[in-house]
Amino acid sequence: MNAITKSLLMYFNQDSETSSTIMEIYRSSIDDYTFMLALKYFVQDPNNFPKEFKSFSGGRSINWNDVVLYYKTHFQKFNLEYGKILFSFYQSKFLQDKKIAESKKYSLIPITGTNSSQYKIVLKKHERMLA
Repeated sequence: MNAITKSLLMYFNQDSETSSTIMEIYRSSIDDYTFMLALKYFVQDPNNFPKEFKSFSGGRSINWNDVVLYYKTHFQKFNLEYGKILFSFYQSKFLQDKKIAESKKYSLIPITGTNSSQYKIVLKKHERMLA
């Protein structure tokens, strides 16, 4: 694990509020990929970090697979699982992601009453069984 990835994990684990936010991101994701994207979007949002941690906001040097594996292992100790429907502050960014839009792994379900302008993102049944 590289130094910036370790620093990010130390920052995330330094207080209960940040740890709680990461847990909510985990529980509102539906698989490893959406968890990774949610963490990236969270880190890239400059409003989430004080000035001394602005180096994280680019997120380029962070090994996201290590971060996902660390938290997945940590949260599974407490029997926490991913959700069934993706809920995120960054929902519009998820819909723009090519892997989600073009993958046969995810279903985009129009939300009733939005004239198909908003979607729920879920794993297809077969993928849910494999997760």
